[in-house]
Amino acid sequence: PQYLIFGQATEVSKERWPSEMTTLQPQWNLEKIHANEAWSVTTGSSKITVGVLDTGVDLDNEDLYLNIWINEGELPPELTEILPSGYKAADFDEDGVITFYDLNTDDPEHQSFLEAAGIVDCRQACPGGEGRGLGDVGRRIIDPIDLLYSVDARFHNGDSDGNGFGDDIVGWNFVDGTNDPEDTSAEAGYESHGTAVAGIIGAQGDNSIGIAGINWRIRLIPLKILGMNAAGLFDRAYEAMVYAAGEGALVSNASFGSLDEEDIENRQAECDDAMALEIALKKMLLVLPAGNRGAEIDPFNLEAMHYAICPQLSASRRLVVFVVAGTDEDNHIAPDSNRSSW
Repeated sequence: PQYLIFGQATEVSKERWPSEMTTLQPQWNLEKIHANEAWSVTTGSSKITVGVLDTGVDLDNEDLYLNIWINEGELPPELTEILPSGYKAADFDEDGVITFYDLNTDDPEHQSFLEAAGIVDCRQACPGGEGRGLGDVGRRIIDPIDLLYSVDARFHNGDSDGNGFGDDIVGWNFVDGTNDPEDTSAEAGYESHGTAVAGIIGAQGDNSIGIAGINWRIRLIPLKILGMNAAGLFDRAYEAMVYAAGEGALVSNASFGSLDEEDIENRQAECDDAMALEIALKKMLLVLPAGNRGAEIDPFNLEAMHYAICPQLSASRRLVVFVVAGTDEDNHIAPDSNRSSW
């Protein structure tokens, strides 16, 4: 299918850059791609959903939490009830989806409605999620931790939406088989890779916190396929791709690959349902890294590029992916980035 996408129009001068770039750091990558020209048309939209297949995402990151996707099928029904206006009850900004922007409303009546539906700020004291969360005394913040570890039983009804994943209200952890896709890779010295990728895609812009993402407003689905040591299994990645497409992601970024030829051969057999993956990749653009070996690669040979996309997807079937290499501040290919002369 062909998609024609329009973001929410936001007036931004082509000469204006977000506050993060003037007060915190230059972010030369955004200057290189002339992001300000795109921002003069739109700074993003909550109607666009992107899957982040990586080490997980820091769910209470102050620069990301508002842009974390919410699975509306796992919310209490009173929040998703369609009103006479045609919008869902908790879609206060009437953009067609329920987001953390809605849940962080300043309207007292809306706040009371949300509290009655079980959405409260547990202020770093959610049972099971102690020490996590952004809320503080005198400052109400509803973040993904408040939904994941709510004391309200309505948030723990199992697989309410029937997608095969119980209580997957903000994504899924395919490593541990849980509904908490938190990025724990920093604990093993891997610099929170998934959180960094999520920030590049969709950190809030112009809020003077951290960095500005390419999309200042978006919905990011955290899909944890890599563990603390930044390693994982191909079959988990395949499952995450199917999940993302099923939940409406138009694009997914998958930062994974293998350096071991034998591993590639063995892992290819792990794709249990090639047809499901093929259907998913027809609905969703998959973005993959070129790799970090400084090697010349064949852009038409995914297996040689160490992705091992199911061998069951025969060469006769059209499979389109978007492969990204790394460059430096002078627009030269980074020394450790794979590249192609094509």
